[in-house]
Amino acid sequence: MKRIRRAGAAVLVAAAILLSACGGLNPEEIAGRYTLTRVNGVTIPDFVDIGDVALEVLGGWWQINSDFTWSSHFETGTTIADNSGTYRFEDILIIFSDDSPLTTTGSVVENSLTIQDVGIVWFFEK
Repeated sequence: MKRIRRAGAAVLVAAAILLSACGGLNPEEIAGRYTLTRVNGVTIPDFVDIGDVALEVLGGWWQINSDFTWSSHFETGTTIADNSGTYRFEDILIIFSDDSPLTTTGSVVENSLTIQDVGIVWFFEK
């Protein structure tokens, strides 16, 4: 599990380096729906170890809009979760906010969205 977290952190760092070389982020260029493909390196649908729990992740998506809003949809073996909020750019990262005081950090490189949230790395493809 620690190797997966390190790999996720390495992906965010690599994305940051690539984006800095390209001059930053543009809302129109990153807008679109990204389909969940992996969680912590595990191709879904499958069971994913999250802490001490094996969560059955069935699917999901993350929508980034050019008006600085976002929405998401996730399905597990027992739950359907929808969320939405706004985002901002902080240097070369995307900071996603919702109604809670917490934020989620992400990055987009070409057609891939990577989101790191509470030690979980979510991989999406456009």
